Amino acid sequence: MHSGKIVRVSLISFILLFLELLFIRLVGTEIRIFAYVSNLVLLTVFIGSSAGIFIKRRLSLESSVVCMTLLTGGIAFHVFSDITTLVAPFSDSFIWYSNTTATMVQITWGITQILFLFFVISLVFAPIGQYLGEVLSGNKHPVIFYSMNLIFSVIGMWVFYLFSFVNISPYVGILVAELLIIVLIPSEKRRTSLIFVGITLLCVLVSMPKTITVWSPYQKLSVEAEKYNDIMPNQKTISVNNVGYMSILDLSKQNTDRYKIQLIAHNIVSPSEINFQNLYDVPYLLKPEARDALIIGVGGGNDAAAALRASVRRVDAVEIDPQIIALGTQYHPEHPYTDKRVHIVIDDGRSFIRKSKERYDVIVMGFVDSHTTNSTMTNIQLDNYLYTVESFREVKNILKADGILYLFIDVPRVWMGERLQQTLTAAFGQKPLVFSLDSYFSGGGTVFIAGKDQNKLQEDVLRVSGLKQFIDKRKISYDNRTNILTDDWPYLYLKNQHVPMLHVIIACVLLAVFLLFGKRISLYSQFHWTSFFLGAGFLLYEFQNITKTSLLFGNTWITNLYTITGILLLALLANMTYLKHRVPLWISYVFLFLSFVLEVAIPTSYFSALPYGWRVLVAIFFLNAPLFFSSLIFISVFTRSTNRKSVLASNFLGSFVGGVLSFLSYAFGLHALLFVGMILYGLSFLFLNRTITRRFSP
Repeated sequence: MHSGKIVRVSLISFILLFLELLFIRLVGTEIRIFAYVSNLVLLTVFIGSSAGIFIKRRLSLESSVVCMTLLTGGIAFHVFSDITTLVAPFSDSFIWYSNTTATMVQITWGITQILFLFFVISLVFAPIGQYLGEVLSGNKHPVIFYSMNLIFSVIGMWVFYLFSFVNISPYVGILVAELLIIVLIPSEKRRTSLIFVGITLLCVLVSMPKTITVWSPYQKLSVEAEKYNDIMPNQKTISVNNVGYMSILDLSKQNTDRYKIQLIAHNIVSPSEINFQNLYDVPYLLKPEARDALIIGVGGGNDAAAALRASVRRVDAVEIDPQIIALGTQYHPEHPYTDKRVHIVIDDGRSFIRKSKERYDVIVMGFVDSHTTNSTMTNIQLDNYLYTVESFREVKNILKADGILYLFIDVPRVWMGERLQQTLTAAFGQKPLVFSLDSYFSGGGTVFIAGKDQNKLQEDVLRVSGLKQFIDKRKISYDNRTNILTDDWPYLYLKNQHVPMLHVIIACVLLAVFLLFGKRISLYSQFHWTSFFLGAGFLLYEFQNITKTSLLFGNTWITNLYTITGILLLALLANMTYLKHRVPLWISYVFLFLSFVLEVAIPTSYFSALPYGWRVLVAIFFLNAPLFFSSLIFISVFTRSTNRKSVLASNFLGSFVGGVLSFLSYAFGLHALLFVGMILYGLSFLFLNRTITRRFSP
């Protein structure tokens, strides 16, 4: 009987985290709005699990399977696909390829769809959370059972990432999760659940895309051929999360010469401007003698091909997503990735810049727009940390004496251009050269060029016949009316320093509904405030800790995997410590607050220059220290409680609130979260029961 309970707690813990990550990925990839607010899905999981544990009435796991089928079918058949269009005008943050106007009725309908989606997700996790609470509370060895919960949560996360690494669709993962839940359902009650598994399978098969689709560790990639324009033939286009992302273009000299003749013949482009139509070639017009080039976000290969056409001797091509490189290798007609001069590096761009010992004539940041990319635990926001003043200073450091940074990006909002211009000015000491480039060959956008030697950059522009006139005609000068981007506030797509209203409304409605049903779910009679504040502090700190770790090691899926694994293993170590030695609560709290003081006093940037091994030790022991001591406190509170289900449920609800409070970083920066975390942990201490507070014993 005891071993049976261990098996059940292990399986349900695995399912909980595995399924949680699947839904974050599925919703984030198929509904673009959640690429920016996908962490709200994580918070919905917490509030659903908490509600399930508080509910007295026994919930059936069959209902989880039914809700999973309804949700998966709705997403697969694009029932929620218009949410982005409906709520985009209401959002304080910019959302690519979205309308800018909508009626109040349309906005209300969009928010209603979001809330319905989150409500169904919470219904999926309520029975699972209740089942976990019952197994964890109904035994005489709570530390052992809670430790098994942590171990199999880690395993669930690693299996999810294995699915992503080998490009398995999350729809397949949903089917696996449904089958695992059925294992926990009594055999006589499995028929209905199996029917819904069959319906899920049917939905997945019927809705399978007709295009080539790859699920990378970061995103959903789709490849199809489409007509680029009237002059150029069909090109391969890669879509990311159902949004057009990049075209793989054949801009070889032979083809380009033919295109130029047709463009001039049809009076589409004047002869004086024809040589500046390919935005990929422009940096090498400025630097025809360039020998070393770095391309951040090399994508399908257009930038690398341009560098090779310019006879660059060495091209360091950095791309975070290995599957995009694979697609470029397979489909790019100029085959730049098979050229020995191109050195492919699968890494986060910021991480590579920081580690690089090379010096470059040209550094290209192309359309490094991961705005459609969701994350698996919180919002990754891959490109945010490439555009901060600290990042641009690091770029400047690896440029040669007369090297240039060539950055092009779509700037659909004036404040985005202002922010980039001001940030580059702060990093390089002078305003960058800014102009629009609407290229018939290669699309359009806004070009920002910053030189290590600005006078030499001006000379380079004058040296190219007709280039100065071309730039002057399209020159842009933004005002200085917005804040610059920093590692503490890196939110390129957020207009002002404040919490987006969409986040506030969704979070408040979810919490309000939960509280309104407080009496029905025994919330007010069983609530455990200490556990609540411990959960809030833990998730809030975890959010900013993932950010800090990504700045030390790169903002990659591997970094996130290792970071969260380390956090869960530290919680497990806290359990083992508690079994060996009952550390008094007051000592745990003293070290908890001491570790917070050190976090505030010593900035993460202090450790960036350390050798890799030392940085690993810092990430494990220094950055995670508060989580170890808070875990030690939680396991002490959990084991002593006479109502462990209430402790667990309150902790889940606290995690929801901690996640909501993490949105304060949009207003005050990431560092401010440390002070909020200290307040939450201080409140957890104040709400300890009088006996524990008086005796300071575990």
